[in-house]
Amino acid sequence: MGTTIAYLTLADNLSGGNLRALQIAKWLRNKDDIVFAIPADKLKVLRGAVEVNFPELLPVLDSFYPLPVSSYALSGALGHYRFASKLVESAGQALKPEMLYFAHENLFVLSALRLSGVKWTALLQQVPAIYNLLTDYSGPSSLRENYRLIMDADLSTIGAWKAYAKIQLLRWVLKGRKILGISRSIVEDLGKLGVKADVRVPYPQNAAEDCRFVGRRERDLDLLYSTRAVTEKGIFDFLKMAQAVRIKAPEVRMAASGATRPGEKSIIERLSKEAGVEAHFDVPREELMELRSRARLMVYPSRFDMFSLAVMETLKCGTPVLAYNIPAIKYNYPEEAVHMVPFRDIASLANESLRLLDSDDELQRMSQAGLRYSEGFTWEAVAGAEYKQLKCILEGD
Repeated sequence: MGTTIAYLTLADNLSGGNLRALQIAKWLRNKDDIVFAIPADKLKVLRGAVEVNFPELLPVLDSFYPLPVSSYALSGALGHYRFASKLVESAGQALKPEMLYFAHENLFVLSALRLSGVKWTALLQQVPAIYNLLTDYSGPSSLRENYRLIMDADLSTIGAWKAYAKIQLLRWVLKGRKILGISRSIVEDLGKLGVKADVRVPYPQNAAEDCRFVGRRERDLDLLYSTRAVTEKGIFDFLKMAQAVRIKAPEVRMAASGATRPGEKSIIERLSKEAGVEAHFDVPREELMELRSRARLMVYPSRFDMFSLAVMETLKCGTPVLAYNIPAIKYNYPEEAVHMVPFRDIASLANESLRLLDSDDELQRMSQAGLRYSEGFTWEAVAGAEYKQLKCILEGD
């Protein structure tokens, strides 16, 4: 008999979801009944990223089984599906598992798994085609409105119908399937979309490393934005809020940090300067964490999330958070540590920021609540919870 569970990943960068897969592998790689597998070409690219950013995780990569399938230069939907089929076939033949576990929501691979005849399950870290579902679902027109709310841009009619087709495919792929989800918000979204799957959310479902700067830096920044500097994560909402704060309280010190998209950094830096916000974009992770430990309050106006590692990392720095009341925040974080305002309400964001800055006692209570809450979110606990759920699915529970 081969490996009981084959854990498949397509990680080739250090996004939150891919980093999660590495952390799970760190804690489960020595178990006899699970093996981690990845296309050989992606493993090579991933190793380069890990060497630069998380060298302590390099031994984890040595435990990955390299699958001999080419995952780059794929052409069109047919090319992606052929790759997915080869991936599933290769893992099955090489590892002979009782169950394949795919830690992503790639519809091509999920379809290949559905058609393979092998026992399988998957982890949804987001819902394909929709980001978050912030509106009622009624077909392509509602998907266009949902896209506009998140991206401040129009989704073409063709784009909306493509997303609708993906949802129909998702319904078929997951019908009656026992799978894992990263957040209760995924369970809610799938229900709205009519996807009839048995979705289990492990607890804890995600984690972050402890912040080594907690309590060691002066809180010399009042307000901080600290996540990817893109529309859907709220960078432009933050900068609009900063302008409103600057008018009412010009002494407030504000900063923004996070990775930018290619070609957008200069624009965001210019807008930051106009809003009186210090710019710390595309800085090393160590500097990012230090910034979080220096802030009195992190403002997190994200429009799209499933869990938010940025929020968890910030709470572990003892820094309270102010966010929009999107499902991912409401379901995963306590109000005692993460205050919330209505979605896309810039005025409320500015007013609540100023109110909290005027209350050191309340900020201190939020800080302590965040530290207490985040204590249990360790990678060891996450790996244990996920492994337990996988064994239950394997055994038919």
